[in-house]
Amino acid sequence: MIARRDGVVSQVNKAYVKMTGLKSENIVGRPFQKLVEDGYYASSIIEAVLRKRKAVTNLQTSPLGNRLLITGNPVANDRGEIVRVVVNVRDLTEFEKLRQELLNSKNLNRRYQAELHSRKDWQNGEKLTTRSPEMQDVLDLCARVAHVDSTVLLVGDSGAGKEVLAKHIHYNSARKEGPFIKINCGAIPETLLESELFGYERGAFTGASKDGKPGIFEMAHNGTLLLDEIGDLPLSLQVKLLRAIQDKEITRIGGTKTLNVNVRILAATNRKLAEMVQQGTFREDLYFRLNVVPVQIPPLRDRRPDIIPLLYHFCDKYHKKYNIRKQFSPDVLKEFYEYHWPGNIRELENIVERLVVTAPETVITPAHLPESFRQVAKSASAKIIVQGVMPYKEALLEMEHSLIGEALSLYGSTYKAAKVLGIDQSTVIRKLQKIRKYRGNTQEKPNIV
Repeated sequence: MIARRDGVVSQVNKAYVKMTGLKSENIVGRPFQKLVEDGYYASSIIEAVLRKRKAVTNLQTSPLGNRLLITGNPVANDRGEIVRVVVNVRDLTEFEKLRQELLNSKNLNRRYQAELHSRKDWQNGEKLTTRSPEMQDVLDLCARVAHVDSTVLLVGDSGAGKEVLAKHIHYNSARKEGPFIKINCGAIPETLLESELFGYERGAFTGASKDGKPGIFEMAHNGTLLLDEIGDLPLSLQVKLLRAIQDKEITRIGGTKTLNVNVRILAATNRKLAEMVQQGTFREDLYFRLNVVPVQIPPLRDRRPDIIPLLYHFCDKYHKKYNIRKQFSPDVLKEFYEYHWPGNIRELENIVERLVVTAPETVITPAHLPESFRQVAKSASAKIIVQGVMPYKEALLEMEHSLIGEALSLYGSTYKAAKVLGIDQSTVIRKLQKIRKYRGNTQEKPNIV
């Protein structure tokens, strides 16, 4: 496009007309500023060139919605006066589309690489290590449900191995050649979680990619989707998730087209969803849809035969990773066996890695253990000692006071203490009230949390 020094357009070629969608008869002979006023452009490239007296480049959107790179070049006469401005327009729409496709391909490649590493780890023995009957029963159940597409709800403490069992189900299913995708429902802000789950269409919200984005339901098509920390899913999204699971179809944010998805759903949580249903913080219909096959994963403290094999498993893993070979003394093995492992397998692995890379000697002894670990281990392994004779009822109260007080100090709440002691929470509170009455207001009282 060529414009005179007064800003009036004098000439355009066919390529300009094609790129902008403007007709030449509506452009030629009109001031370029009029095109700005009519909303065809956001600003006048002609005025910018005349004002700066040099070439100017900017990005604008054409009436057709294309992204245009516009460059205005001044043309001067012998006296240095600008007599016209030549504007070159380049359509970047196809370029940006290719750039977005390349970005999507890179993201997909990273997912595939992670999936390949996951499968390689699985084949190299990273999957399962167990000798306890309780955990073997869980594995047998997972092996049976792997051959069907029923929804599975994995319930267990944090770090107990819910994701490992989810992969065990996937890689033993007919979907093993498809993707295994995990999303943590508690780690993503609510404002972003819906777009992560279901994707969005072009221009669905401010900052959205102009080409839209598929959600993980689409990415997990013909595979398995693990909804981790499902208990943290906001109520506002539970209805939409229920529809996706029940009808196997989704709708992107800002879209009207329904997409069919073939996804096997696994859910994981460390929360009591049945109680959340009663409290109104989790939908009952979604709970029943997820709880088709419940799998309760025992904590590590309830499957002590697994502790030492897991220790050796992780020791071998970090020997291969860091080329550092260490041995654990019998006293350390005893400490590990008696420790109550509030962080379960994840905590065990972290401590093994720390000891392997930080212990200066080849043999790891109790002196290398973290101080907090040794204190808790010593407390957890303490036995009841009789130091004198007193009335039986008073002795029982003293024993209950020490036992419940120790459980509260270790676990921080009456609910967790009751679980460890194998009694109801109401029993713990009732016994605490009885102990308070016996010891009187002048004695130290356990805190009810």
